[in-house]
Amino acid sequence: MFTATVLVILALQQPPTPKPPQSPACAARPQASQFDFWVGEWNVVVKGKPAGINRIEKILNGCVLQENWTSAGGGDGKSWNWYDIGDGKWHQLWLDAQGAPALNLAGSFADDVMRYEGNSLGSGVTVMNRLQFFKLSQDKIRQLWEQSSDGGKTWTIVFDGAYSRRR
Repeated sequence: MFTATVLVILALQQPPTPKPPQSPACAARPQASQFDFWVGEWNVVVKGKPAGINRIEKILNGCVLQENWTSAGGGDGKSWNWYDIGDGKWHQLWLDAQGAPALNLAGSFADDVMRYEGNSLGSGVTVMNRLQFFKLSQDKIRQLWEQSSDGGKTWTIVFDGAYSRRR
């Protein structure tokens, strides 16, 4: 009786659920650190005038770069940047406190430049966005944001910021 009960209990037990395969940690993926040159605290200048302060930090075990922007005029915004192993692209999601249309961009890193592209809506019109971060040195970066509302025939500079690392 005892042996039969044990056998029935063992037969009713479910085998352990196999764990899904683990992705390598972000620190073990070279692509996940391509944008690390942006990490830090920065003074940002546009056309020779202070535009704001930007603090970039690694969060979520180093898998995401979080941007914390404070403009000289008092506005602020945040972006989250990550390398997606699913599609092999970098992504940026930007939101600000003024309710401007969110930017949802995708891109890649090459030759010391992070390049993003994506569409957004501006006054009911689809707007193309190009956002580039140029690593000029350990302590200097240029961020260039351009937009086109005519399908890429012409581009307008929205933001051309010179970053210098805060000491």
